[in-house]
Amino acid sequence: MTVGRVVVVGLGLIGGSIAQGLKRAGATVIGFDVRPLEAQYSDWVSEFGGTDHRQLAAAAAEADLVVLALPVSGIESTLRHVHRAAAVTDCGSTKRSIMSAAAQSPVALHFVGGHPMAGHPIGGRRHASPDLFRDRRWVVCEGLAEARAVARVRGALEALGAVPVALSPQAHDEAMAWVSHVPHILANALDARAHRHSAVAGPSYASSTRVAGGPPAVWRDIFAANADQLATALRTLSDDMEKIADGLEAGDTELLEGLLVEARKRRG
Repeated sequence: MTVGRVVVVGLGLIGGSIAQGLKRAGATVIGFDVRPLEAQYSDWVSEFGGTDHRQLAAAAAEADLVVLALPVSGIESTLRHVHRAAAVTDCGSTKRSIMSAAAQSPVALHFVGGHPMAGHPIGGRRHASPDLFRDRRWVVCEGLAEARAVARVRGALEALGAVPVALSPQAHDEAMAWVSHVPHILANALDARAHRHSAVAGPSYASSTRVAGGPPAVWRDIFAANADQLATALRTLSDDMEKIADGLEAGDTELLEGLLVEARKRRG
């Protein structure tokens, strides 16, 4: 399906990559961001807006698709300004609170929750790329959306080369706690404890802390929005670590060896 006219709100790493990818696919892209659009990024969009909500609402009313590439709290507060768009999606790393907010707003029948499983540990416009999402999974939560809205969102994902994966908001947030949010917390916690030894660290430390130091405001919102699932996952993992530590102190390494053996089997 033709991508058409797209409004992208938030032109950082994710939004900038979406703008580039969809413009390359033939879309007319209107960008909105609180930061000025510097000259080197001006070719990402056909038009640029700032923070004027009336201007955003007018652009959304003429759009085939609006993409909210904002922090979680920003997504929820922006929904009321884009409800006249033919379809609206987001890129938030949690889904329950966003889908609930959308369901209770005028955008309900046009909103399709989304979460691209792609990024860069540092983020920022300078790392944006039209190929960021190629062959990467993109979670889709259809919610109450009409079939036409879902088709528009899936058409945009196809244009970006992404692979849609349908999940419920609950399943998404539980999965993200384990495969995204916990790894980010562990990377930052390990770096906080071990950075003083980094001068003699090798690849294991580098790979284990690769995602440490992400944008604090973005990750604060993510952790807060998924606090219950994240706390459960951390406590479960903490119990596992406690058992391993007890075994090591007792001279029993069988549990740790078993973890290594099972991981080796799973990872081929």
